[in-house]
Amino acid sequence: MTVPLIFEVPIKTENTLNMRGNTKLSMIMRHRKYAKNRDDAFMILNPRLQALRPSLVWPLVVTLTRLSSGHMDDDGIAASCKGIRDAVAKALGVNDGKRERIRFVYDERKVRRGVYGVEVRIESAERRD
Repeated sequence: MTVPLIFEVPIKTENTLNMRGNTKLSMIMRHRKYAKNRDDAFMILNPRLQALRPSLVWPLVVTLTRLSSGHMDDDGIAASCKGIRDAVAKALGVNDGKRERIRFVYDERKVRRGVYGVEVRIESAERRD
């Protein structure tokens, strides 16, 4: 793979760190939101990435760009994209904690109101350097 792969995942991201409450119910709601984002992203990305896996040059850098009309701080972007990060790692067949194989970078791009999603950009770390 010499050119970056770019996919857009039409999922609305929310900062789960800012969800109110420490009750069992609020923790369940946070987990459901995360799990829905992870499962939806996996259903979109898995068929595309399965076909491309043999051509990937490891290690990889994956940039997750949150598309939204609002603004979020760095830790909020990472928290809101956690389900998508896990879906990308699962579709690629790699543990997302192994930084020597895959590294995640987060960004945000302002778009008009009513438009949302996450842009997933996958490229070889060697190409990026």
